[in-house]
Amino acid sequence: MYKVTDSGVLKTVEAWSLVLPLHDNDGEPFTKEIVDSILATILLSYPGLSIANTLGYWKGAEQTFVDRNYQVLIDAVPNAETDSSAFFSGLKRSLQEQLRQEKIYVTRQDSKQELLSFKEFFSEVGVEIDDADLRAQASDVAKRMASNLDFTIQRFGYETLVVRNDQASRTISWERRLCGIILKSELPNPYPSDFKVIAADQFAQLGKALLSGDQFVLIGTYEYLAHVLNRGSEPLIEAQGVDWDLYPNPYSRSPSGESLSVKRFVEEFTASILTNCLILREEGFLAKEIKINVGADGSMQHALSPERSLLMHSPANIPHTEVQLAIIRCLGAVLERLDVDNACGVAVMQAKAKNNYVLKRAMIRHAVQTEDTRP
Repeated sequence: MYKVTDSGVLKTVEAWSLVLPLHDNDGEPFTKEIVDSILATILLSYPGLSIANTLGYWKGAEQTFVDRNYQVLIDAVPNAETDSSAFFSGLKRSLQEQLRQEKIYVTRQDSKQELLSFKEFFSEVGVEIDDADLRAQASDVAKRMASNLDFTIQRFGYETLVVRNDQASRTISWERRLCGIILKSELPNPYPSDFKVIAADQFAQLGKALLSGDQFVLIGTYEYLAHVLNRGSEPLIEAQGVDWDLYPNPYSRSPSGESLSVKRFVEEFTASILTNCLILREEGFLAKEIKINVGADGSMQHALSPERSLLMHSPANIPHTEVQLAIIRCLGAVLERLDVDNACGVAVMQAKAKNNYVLKRAMIRHAVQTEDTRP
């Protein structure tokens, strides 16, 4: 995927081409809504595409036919967790059925390599590194990240070691570890002296500040967490086995107000429950100690061990029993993949990002620490 040189980073990219017909076999044009929904499906898995209007000619027994098409060009970055050929094979079958076409042309062109500067590379993988870091250690950090990208994904990015607020020099010193490299930054500090300085991965301090109402400055982000929100959605699981046309569309809305079909709602709500379950696991509960129910008013996740108990809630209006059962099936499949380490790391990170993992984890961590320190 990435190869580091002395002057930059070479990124291997797969180039795919899809010929999308714009009219049916009788010459009637497909509606704009149909074409836009197909393009949106591609954008759920890949962050961008290019489109060219094309004409296709083919000769029948008695006449020559002219087809109007879109040629859709998609760059896909190959990695160990995403099989692009599987995606495009499924897309081809789906379009043949949806558009009632005997042939949909999908081709994979030769792979190509894009040259990235070190700054572009760090931005692409979602890591904030200032100019001093780049000058001193760019090549070394890039080599380690390129060879340990799965590790970087699983760790979100960095681990804060020291945050120091120096009022005398009006600077914030921030040290963090990334793939074994210590990165050091000095940030300007224009904030009042009574403001606390907290790094985004310091869950306990962040949770305490949020709940107490203290004034604080948040430095950094969970870089990969922020990054994945901007590169398109990687599906955590595809909901299947239900006649989705039986239910209202849109079925619900996302936290941001986006209209969701019932199928998309099942997939998004599954990701919300999974995020809470991961927080409970990271608080030390065993899988068998976490009980999950799904009902008309959403889902409850109850973790109970001999030492303590935690309860989390994912509210939602789910009036149909069949939809509730679909969520349970999807969640069971995702948890099974996690148990065998077969879940897509990017999709899990995106689920966390969309469902406020950092804030939830911070508040749960503070609540647990507060409970542990009570007499």
